[in-house]
Formats: sequence, structure tokens, C-alpha cells
Amino acid sequence: QAEDLRQLNREKDEFLAIVSHDLRSPLNAISGAAQILREQVQDLKKPDLESYTAMIERNADRMLAIISHLLDIHRLENGKIHTHLSWFSLQDLLEQIRGDYQKRADEKEQRLVL
Repeated sequence: QAEDLRQLNREKDEFLAIVSHDLRSPLNAISGAAQILREQVQDLKKPDLESYTAMIERNADRMLAIISHLLDIHRLENGKIHTHLSWFSLQDLLEQIRGDYQKRADEKEQRLVL
């Protein structure tokens, strides 16, 4: 039983590390875009402003979705909701991720590969 508790603790730690990473990524994107807006707001053209604010909105939505999923896990464990499977477009998801990070990669002269 002690080994089961250690295994459970390892799984919990792994889960928390994954969740922390998944929340930190969009938060970093939001922070980076906000910093650029703050520092360069006078120099940015309208399309750039729209791009940065759209990135902030998308990443805030991603964070809200992660938090909602965590709350759903809690409800599932307590038997308060039931699941249903649905299909989604992996290509659309990858394009959204590319849209979030391509501009930053370009600015750093980095190549983004998905």
C-alpha cells in the first residue's frame, strides 16, 4: 500500500507539472504580447495591434479552457457530469498554434516547425 501511495504521489506531481506547463505557455504569450504593446504602442500599426490583441484573446481563451477542463475533471470524479466524445480538426488546432507563435519566432529569427 505504501508503494501505491508513492505511485499516486508521482502521478499527481506529473499531472501538476503538465498543468503548470499548459497554463504557463499561454500566459507567456499573453505577457509577451502585452509587453510589446506597452513598449511599442506608439509605433505599432493597426494590423499589428490587432494581431497582438487577438493573440492575447486566443491565449486567454486557452487558459480558460484548461481551467474549465480541470473543473470538469473534478466534476467527473464526483459523478456530477458525463462525457461525450467529439471530433475536432487537428489541422485547425495546429494552424491556431502556428498563428499564436509564428510572429514571435519571426522576430527572433527562429523557424517554427509543427
